[in-house]
Amino acid sequence: MAAGAALLAGLLLASHEAETRARPLRPLWRKHATHLAVPEARMAAALFLNYRGLAADIYWTRAIQYFGRLHQQRRRHYPLLAPLLRLTQKLDPRLTAAAEFGSYFLADAPPLGAGHPHAAARLLERAIGTEPNDWRLYFDLGFIQALNLHQRRAAAATFAAGARRPGANPVLYTLAADWYGQANEKVLALQLWAHLYRHAPDRLIRENALAHMRRLRAQLDLAALDHLLRQYAAKFHTKARSWQPLIAAGDLRGVPIDPLGHPYRILPDGRAGLSPQTHLTLPHPSRRKVNAR
Repeated sequence: MAAGAALLAGLLLASHEAETRARPLRPLWRKHATHLAVPEARMAAALFLNYRGLAADIYWTRAIQYFGRLHQQRRRHYPLLAPLLRLTQKLDPRLTAAAEFGSYFLADAPPLGAGHPHAAARLLERAIGTEPNDWRLYFDLGFIQALNLHQRRAAAATFAAGARRPGANPVLYTLAADWYGQANEKVLALQLWAHLYRHAPDRLIRENALAHMRRLRAQLDLAALDHLLRQYAAKFHTKARSWQPLIAAGDLRGVPIDPLGHPYRILPDGRAGLSPQTHLTLPHPSRRKVNAR
């Protein structure tokens, strides 16, 4: 009984202290409450009795849950994502996971992400300012510059800078060389998403990476199949209407299938396309499964 009373007294004292510390910040909350339900860093720190690391962990978890929930609902707008990630970073600049993995949520266009690549790049640039020797942050920033912002030279410079960090993965030198040479974006993208899929600690992040990998693999497959179909048409002066002539000619070992196991089709215009049964989505649907027969 005495121990319970002491615990209750301690909680009441802590609650009173948190209330006292947060009181001067109420105008800040009211000012922003109608815009975004995310407090400023000073308020968040006060509410957690200035345990900024704990507050940062909680808001980072909320950012993951927020993105995951809306992503599962196939939402196209994530208005709280950037503010939650920025708040996390302000509370604990050394929590680089929020920048490293949160940037992926921010960068890609809906429905895979929030469609804010500039905000993602700024998140990583601030993290690099705090942790300049973390080569993974350069890897992630270069990824976004190359694939989302289409800043090839900037991406190459970022990869090169990361390669010079202590203990950096040698692949950064290869990436820098590839982008300075304007290598194929889809091939590099597949390599980068595969790296993320193998190393990301969070299930949602790995699932997001896997979705990108499947889409990119399908795009590369379709480009290769289009090339084979053009070669066949040029050689035989007619368009192939099925895969059998290409299999008979030795150009294919069998009916090609997409990453989800569905056969690719030949569209009426002679290009390769996705099966109507597949759940894959591509950036240019007019070329794909909606026109398949």
